[in-house]
Amino acid sequence: MAVIGGIGTVVCEDNLSLLDLIASALDDAGDTEDALKLFKATVKFRDEPRRAIWAIYTARRACDWDFAARLEPLACTIGEGEDAVDESAPWRLLFLAGASASQQLAAARRSAQRVASALPRARSANAARTGKRERIRIAYFSGDFYSHAVPHLMIGAIEQHDRARFEVIGYDFSPPAADDHRRRFEAAFDRLVPITGMSDSEAAELIARDEIDVLIDLAGWTKRTRPAVLAARPAPVQLQWLGFPGTLGAPWIDYIVADHTLIRPQDEPHFSEKIIRLPHTYQANDDKRTAAKAQSRSAHGLPEEAIVFCSFNGAFKLTPEVFDCWLRLLQAVDRSVLWLLRPEDIAVRALVAKAASRGIDPARLVFAPMVEPPEHLARIARADLALDCFPYGSHTTASDTLWAGVPLVALAGDTFASRVSASILTAAGLPELIAPSLAEYYNLALRLAGDRDALAGLRARLQALRSSGPLFNTGQFTRDLERALTAIWERHCAGLTPAHIVVD
Repeated sequence: MAVIGGIGTVVCEDNLSLLDLIASALDDAGDTEDALKLFKATVKFRDEPRRAIWAIYTARRACDWDFAARLEPLACTIGEGEDAVDESAPWRLLFLAGASASQQLAAARRSAQRVASALPRARSANAARTGKRERIRIAYFSGDFYSHAVPHLMIGAIEQHDRARFEVIGYDFSPPAADDHRRRFEAAFDRLVPITGMSDSEAAELIARDEIDVLIDLAGWTKRTRPAVLAARPAPVQLQWLGFPGTLGAPWIDYIVADHTLIRPQDEPHFSEKIIRLPHTYQANDDKRTAAKAQSRSAHGLPEEAIVFCSFNGAFKLTPEVFDCWLRLLQAVDRSVLWLLRPEDIAVRALVAKAASRGIDPARLVFAPMVEPPEHLARIARADLALDCFPYGSHTTASDTLWAGVPLVALAGDTFASRVSASILTAAGLPELIAPSLAEYYNLALRLAGDRDALAGLRARLQALRSSGPLFNTGQFTRDLERALTAIWERHCAGLTPAHIVVD
């Protein structure tokens, strides 16, 4: 038995689970500092991968990389053995550099098994239906139909679906919202069906009664998800797209939407799904996005003349190796600054301390507050060069950066989450900005920071990309996705099992 300093909680085997829940609740409420204190005080009392992976997420949000590193080897084993696992584990594993693609698959499968074992015996049985209608009935399943990163990308695709060929339904378990994206979704779907108040079995039965042909899960193993609905197999063909950057390991998901850069042939064994490869990129983009009126650099606390590096990713994506690389860039590029999305105070203090330990003036770290998407797009344009994270790279952040006309230097790895920015840059016609190693990433960023003409040329190419090229062509992307949906539905109707699909 022990007492946690400053919190006054008695720790014993009987109350560890309760203390873990309290720590997670504190973290969810934004009180990362107290959550981290609690995890540090209790994690030593029982070595368990699930406890380690919860604590790591809190530590990463606080940029306490030493504590996270001590727990990472244990956390990476969460898909092995018979230790407890929950639905958050596959997602939390994605940002651990030590977690291989095979370990990610193992954790996802364990989570799927946990969901399946809890299902009632009576299930919706709609998987055998092959009846054809004049239009293919597709449905999107999400709890994020409001102003959220994934909807920011795909709302345009919903609006541009060919209604002569597709009936488009949304099954919605989002929190209450009244923002512009919510209003666009309400107008874009043929029907937006609320299922928040339904049990999982009731929601599955409703989807089955609606005779959906292809059901598209936008959540995967993210925070707001309802896998038990999908596990009941309410639709004959089910796939996952956009919301979760990895395999779900779930037998009820037939396909994952990807592209040739994102999932290479050698990566296929690490996915339980069959791969749909779209011709350019798996990531949709909304060509109706707008930016607010631009402000001066000084309005954002930035120097007018010096090089501005930026990375607007969440703090949990930051790693000591990549952040050290960024600090070396600051040391090498005179008067340059690093512009970051402002994390919680505990993380700000950690990042400033790290910079100071390298002899870098803390004022050269500039922290940007959260703002609405139009204001964010306007301010990104004031940066000179964006720097990607690794191994969980930029997703919506990468598209926003390129849309704003700012080049992005990316590092490509071997997992889905570490290859998204490479996919986006390839679709943008900028594969030369993809580095295969951290050393080459640093050298590329350093060279560009010292070559104003090269940066200007890249910005001009990105401005042209807004009106040409596939990355921001919402209509072309939607037609490509529709060809994939048609192919998998026709394959099912022909009595064929799922197989890899290439859309040329």
